[in-house]
Amino acid sequence: MEMNEDRQAFAYIGLILLIGIGGFFLTGGISQIEPLAEAVIGLEDVYVDNYRADIYLNGTLAEQFVYRIAPTGKYRMLYRSWKMPLSTQGLSQPYVEPLKVSPEEGLIPYFKQYYGDVQILSSKYGRYKSAVQSLAERNEAGGYNPNMFSSGWYDINYLFRIHPYLECDLEYCHWNLKLADEHLSYKQVSVNIHDPDNLIVQLFTHPKMDISKVGDSWVITGRSAKNALLEVEMLFKPEASSQISGFPRQVSDVRAKMLSAQSSILDYIFSIMQSMMLIFPILIALIYYKFGKEKHYVVPKFLSTIPAKRKPWLVNMVFKGDAFDFDEHGFYATLLDLDRRGIIEI
Repeated sequence: MEMNEDRQAFAYIGLILLIGIGGFFLTGGISQIEPLAEAVIGLEDVYVDNYRADIYLNGTLAEQFVYRIAPTGKYRMLYRSWKMPLSTQGLSQPYVEPLKVSPEEGLIPYFKQYYGDVQILSSKYGRYKSAVQSLAERNEAGGYNPNMFSSGWYDINYLFRIHPYLECDLEYCHWNLKLADEHLSYKQVSVNIHDPDNLIVQLFTHPKMDISKVGDSWVITGRSAKNALLEVEMLFKPEASSQISGFPRQVSDVRAKMLSAQSSILDYIFSIMQSMMLIFPILIALIYYKFGKEKHYVVPKFLSTIPAKRKPWLVNMVFKGDAFDFDEHGFYATLLDLDRRGIIEI
């Protein structure tokens, strides 16, 4: 059975709405809708059930990942990756120094440096180096399971030393720590920044999360959607830079530039576009009902006079009610009209 015009319109508008809702969630809107976020993450094959990071102002980063794998026999590696080079040797640019990878029993700890070298962090598993070499990406650390993972939860702890860029002036230093951008969904995020000397002046997170001060630590809690940016921006007193083995560079008015970046025009544009994903279907519906919906008229069964300005085929179409229904009546009427006007003779 064919759908009438209204049903077709509702179907198309509903499809646009579903696409808009999907786009809204995929661009980070999902993190603001807790029950739905839980449902979507729960449908994924693999995700991070709990992510905890402890950041120290000497550049040390301790992480704990609790991975959740749903299917059995589909995955053989769990890992975290970096955009900065991963290296055990000092570099002349910002890099991440791997210190320790501690997976649970049965998993093979490894990391792959920026230039492609793989290190297996347990002498008894050295025979798996070539397998990890072929599977792992550069700047990656994790745990390898040669027998494939069964369904369940798996813990891996990481310890890194970050050697970052530090932007400093005479009053402040700024450290932008990007923890992840291409990653699994993080169902629960807890970031603890240890600040016993009260060196941190201001904090910002992307995406926005709850921030509180507990004792001598800053505690950040929230969630992170799949492949969404997860970073922490720290503004601290200049003496903190002496604790970090990083790459300081002089920048004027650090605090003003950091605050300006939090409310940039791109953020506003992104928020507007994200909102439009949900508003657009409503606009389409309003435009349709205002301008696109076919108007209905009362058409008499017969005409008492011959239309003077309408072609016979058009009159026939109006009476038939379908632009594609041109039958013999319209054909005969057209021939008679041509005869009446002397164009042909019947």
